[in-house]
Amino acid sequence: MDKYLNLTRTIEKEVSERAGEAIEERRSIKELLQGKALKALEEARALLDKSVEALLKKDYMELKRNLWLASSNTEYAAFLLAKTLGEKPRITLKNPVRGEGDLDGLLAYSIQNLEEAYFNLKRGGNLEAYKLVKTTRLTLTKLLELLEKKK
Repeated sequence: MDKYLNLTRTIEKEVSERAGEAIEERRSIKELLQGKALKALEEARALLDKSVEALLKKDYMELKRNLWLASSNTEYAAFLLAKTLGEKPRITLKNPVRGEGDLDGLLAYSIQNLEEAYFNLKRGGNLEAYKLVKTTRLTLTKLLELLEKKK
């Protein structure tokens, strides 16, 4: 009987240790994904700064290029954030602009949302960061559509 009791305790201990390792591994993966999402947001923010410069110079080709790259980075950040949340959250986003919008305002709105998303993510607010990133992505799409209409 003692043999079985010792064997049971050994198995329970081993299972408990492995479960702890799995939890730590999951936590470190989440931290890795958050770090990559922060980096993608930083890159998107830098590209939006370049977009502002291009807009001021009226260099619409450079503006479009920077917006596409920023959009790509925000989509990547959204993907990573969705992974940290376990599954893609079901959220409803409001269209940032109805009808015609101005490039300056939409660009400022995108920058503001990215900054908020970044700071939310730094504080561990992954869901709120995800919502802001998806809103930014929607806004960048609208900006690109407006640029196409200007042609």
